[in-house]
Amino acid sequence: MFLIKMKRNMSIISFKIVSYIIRKTLCTTLADNSLDYLTITTQDKSTNKKYALRPSVILMARVHPGECVSSYMMKGVLDFLTSNNDEAKFLRNNFVFKIIPMLNPDGVVNGNYRYLVVKFQNFFSWV
Repeated sequence: MFLIKMKRNMSIISFKIVSYIIRKTLCTTLADNSLDYLTITTQDKSTNKKYALRPSVILMARVHPGECVSSYMMKGVLDFLTSNNDEAKFLRNNFVFKIIPMLNPDGVVNGNYRYLVVKFQNFFSWV
C-alpha cells in the first residue's frame, strides 16, 4: 500500500513541473519492483552554471523499510524542491539533486525491517 502511495506521489511530482524533474528507473528489484530515481535541477540553458559543472546532492530514503519517518522527510524535500519558493529556485539553479525516495521497495512491500528478499542486510553490502 505504501509503495503504491509513494509511486503515485512521484508521478504527481514528475508531472507537476516537467522542466525541473526527470524520473527514471534505476533498476528492477529481485521481487520485480521498479527502483526509481529523480533528478531535480533547472534544465534551462540560460542559467549561469552549466549542468555538468554543478555540484550534486544525493538523497535516499527507506534503506531499511522500517524507517517510515524517512518517507515523510523525503516527501517534504520533494515538495520543497519542486515548489516556487525562492530558495528552491536557487537550489535548482545551482545544484543537481539525485533522489532515490525508496531504496528498498521489496522490503517495504514484504514488511522486512532490515533485510532484503534474499535475507541479507543491504546496509552492510555496499560495494
